[in-house]
Order: sequence, then structure tokens, then C-alpha cells
Amino acid sequence: MLPKDAIHQPGIKCIDIHHHYFPNSLKKDRPNPALNWKTPPENLPWSSEKSLVAMNDMGIDFAVLSFPAISDWKPTLDFRGLARSQNDWIASICGTHPSKFGFFGVLPSLIDVEGWLIHVPYLPFSPVLGALDEIAHALDDLGANGISLSSCYGQDPATSRTSFSFTAALLILTPPQSLGG
Repeated sequence: MLPKDAIHQPGIKCIDIHHHYFPNSLKKDRPNPALNWKTPPENLPWSSEKSLVAMNDMGIDFAVLSFPAISDWKPTLDFRGLARSQNDWIASICGTHPSKFGFFGVLPSLIDVEGWLIHVPYLPFSPVLGALDEIAHALDDLGANGISLSSCYGQDPATSRTSFSFTAALLILTPPQSLGG
């Protein structure tokens, strides 16, 4: 069962749609001085088993897992590789617990729309392109429930604009039969 299908199981009454997973590579045991935040030690190291215990304690039937927002993603091979490896890894966790977990796909930098094809023989993942290809991989190949977007993508010194970005939440339970008139 793909994560995108698992969320529609009968009997699911409580869904946590903001459930972070923390790979050890994030070093969440250290304080983040920019945010004045440190992940509570009882949540580390993250494991699906810890999440399942917490979900059971809180009466949560299903959780949609998401990678924590990283505001300084750059359009580089490293970040493309990180996005791909996180999506593949969390999809495997969801596959181990298909009745409990789905996930939002991670993207490399949004300014890296198309990226470029590159082959690096020593990397443990397939060549990774940009954000559009990662969206297709997460949704089509891995069955993600959706895509996670950060509210901040760093600062652009070339512009002095100050503005807000608004994201409207929309839940469509049944796909429309027709988009036409």
C-alpha cells in the first residue's frame, strides 16, 4: 500500500499532519541559535517506534511525516542528494508501517527548478535533477501524500522587497470528475 492510499483506511479518526522525523544527520541534539530552539531530548534519536508510542499515547491513528524546514537550501548536488535520500528513506519507513505513516516529500531548493543531470559514480543515489523532478519522484514513484514547502528560502541580496507568502490549506477528499465546464 502506498502512503498516499494508506491515509484513506477505514477507522482512521485522528490524523497528525505535522509530524517531523529527525534523521541523525541533522544533529537535532544541538541548540539552534538562529531559532533559539532545541529539540526535546526525549524525541531523540528519532525512530518510528518512538513516534508510534507517542501517537498511541495521544490517540493518533495516522501521521504524515515531514522533514524539518531548512531555510538555507542551495541549488547544489548536495541538497538534491539530501532531498532524494530523505524521500527514499522515509518512504521505506512508511512501507514498514503502512497503516500508520504517510509522508510529505522533501524538495531541494525551490530556486533549483530544473537542475541539471549529473552522474557521480560514488554517490549512493541516482542522478538527481531539480525540484520538479523530485516532486515527480516523491509523488509518482514513492506515493507521497504531498510535498512539504518551507515558509522561508533564505534572503536574496538582489532585492529589497518585503512581502509575505500566503499558502491556503485545501483538502480535496474526492478528485473532481471534470475540470471543464
